[in-house]
Amino acid sequence: MYLTDLVFRSYDNFIVQLNDSNSQAFKSRAQHVESQLDPIYRAKYPSFINVTVLRFSPGSIITETQLAFNSTQLIPTVQEISETLFTAVIVGNVNPLNITPYSISVNGSIINMTTSTTASTTTTTKPLTTKVPTTTTTKSVPMYLTDLVFRSYDNFIVQLNDSNSQAFKSRAQHVESQVSYNKLTKFTVINMTTSTTASTTTTTKPLTTKVPTTTTTKSVPMYLTDLVFRSYDNFIVQLNDSNSQAFKSRAQHVESQLDPIYRAKYPSFINVTVLRFSPGSIITETQLAFNSTQLIPTVQEISETLFTAVIVGNVNPLNITPYSISVNGSTLVFRSFDIFIVELSDPASQAFKSRAELVVTQLDPIYRAKYPSFIRVIVYVSVPGQLSRKHN
Repeated sequence: MYLTDLVFRSYDNFIVQLNDSNSQAFKSRAQHVESQLDPIYRAKYPSFINVTVLRFSPGSIITETQLAFNSTQLIPTVQEISETLFTAVIVGNVNPLNITPYSISVNGSIINMTTSTTASTTTTTKPLTTKVPTTTTTKSVPMYLTDLVFRSYDNFIVQLNDSNSQAFKSRAQHVESQVSYNKLTKFTVINMTTSTTASTTTTTKPLTTKVPTTTTTKSVPMYLTDLVFRSYDNFIVQLNDSNSQAFKSRAQHVESQLDPIYRAKYPSFINVTVLRFSPGSIITETQLAFNSTQLIPTVQEISETLFTAVIVGNVNPLNITPYSISVNGSTLVFRSFDIFIVELSDPASQAFKSRAELVVTQLDPIYRAKYPSFIRVIVYVSVPGQLSRKHN
């Protein structure tokens, strides 16, 4: 099975219940999204298996989904997956979802088609009583969209979280007017987030002199990469809420452990940010930022850096399962047509251990015989109705 992430924005009102995957609001919208997307991809790609909604987030509603394809058949490219939904939006096949076509992203890449309208006027030598018709033709223009992220040393205000506020619109207009390459390039501000970094100027004057704090505006081009791992800690429901003290405390704990690991090894490293926590035991989703003007580590290097830190005990307080580490979704996933029992959710249960041993004994000889570099396969989670995930 091949899994790919599909994300898009809908012009609908976000409600707080959509944060909870167990709520009726979440389940209803997830079913609505899946029922709209499934026929679009099933009709076009024989390898398509299903689409699963992972989460919703505000702005208006950002929907994160995962498409599953049969890896033994022809798998569409990132661009084909993106253009399939884009076309469905343009022709009106998924109107109930109110999707913004230019928000469609596949595996973090935004590559879409945009339409431009050209008006042409037809004139004739007929009498003046004849109306001169105006016809409109639609022309497809290939467009490549790329994300540009930078930090400004200015004071963040809460109104900047709301893209409909005057504060957001004014700053967005200010940014867009400053960042302009040529007449053919369109620059759009999508989001603004808060940061608390400021630069401090110190002096050698007597202690009675106040040390002034100055702020400067500096743009740093960034490369963002996703880092996900599992910790053997108990998940509590407060971790679902990024505004809770429990979330903030654990996020700070995670960032304080990971920051020195990557900062010491990669001069291009800027920071690590915790995005969310989810149960099982605790799955932590983070984002690493690197200065794109310097050497950026590969996916394997990022993964191995944390893996080594776990093995040698440098991040023991996080209780990380070393084989759960995933960078930009680098995992092996497959589905088994067997009956799921609840005990398989618990890696400490005998049912989980027995099934894991069965999977390992079946997969190990296949990869060992073909790849001299192969070390081992370890089962680290099974979930109902969908997938079993492994890391090689």
